[in-house]
Amino acid sequence: MPLAISKCDLTDGPNIAAIHTSTVIPFMKYQLGSASSDDLRENLGRQYTAVLAQIQHGRSEHVHLKVVDQNLDGGSDTDTMIAWADWELPEDESAPKPKIELRPPPGLNLEFCAMACDAAEDMRAKVLKGRKYYMLSQLVTLPEHQRRGAGSMLLTWPFERADKEGMVCYLETEADGEVMALYEKHGYVRVSESEIPLQVCGLAGVYTHVAMVREPKAVVGK
Repeated sequence: MPLAISKCDLTDGPNIAAIHTSTVIPFMKYQLGSASSDDLRENLGRQYTAVLAQIQHGRSEHVHLKVVDQNLDGGSDTDTMIAWADWELPEDESAPKPKIELRPPPGLNLEFCAMACDAAEDMRAKVLKGRKYYMLSQLVTLPEHQRRGAGSMLLTWPFERADKEGMVCYLETEADGEVMALYEKHGYVRVSESEIPLQVCGLAGVYTHVAMVREPKAVVGK
């Protein structure tokens, strides 16, 4: 059946959380600590429901998008969400910056989360140097529906608008060959990386985070 892309609505919080936690990437493994994946999924469901409410009332610069497989369930009236993305639009300096305060699930590795967040913000500042941008904060496809084009639909969503405005599209990802290939296919270039020594937060090894940028393309007739 055909795939369709649209903005998420207020009922989609639990579905987003289920997709978000459907694939255990290294970041999520380090983040979890001793917390259970069920606790994290429940916590994220509440968080995304609150975020979607803010978006509905115009108090957020984020856009949450979903790809559904129309009538996946054998001709029923229900469309099944198979992929989700969170895009952050160029910042409006005059807009309020609402925050959602939620208690994290017990056992979450807060030290790793804080280190990863700080490293990402430092890398972003170094790469973008004050330029306005569209940022892909999250993109996840259910494992059983990968390689069907849903990720590309979500990834390219702001490209036309960004090109018209002369703005870059920016994302951060793990140094993973398969997902990097998808981003490179659509014009993203690896421009920087940061390494977090995991020993300082009770883990082993090094976590590598990569910054990628897609420069705006010239618009014909502009």
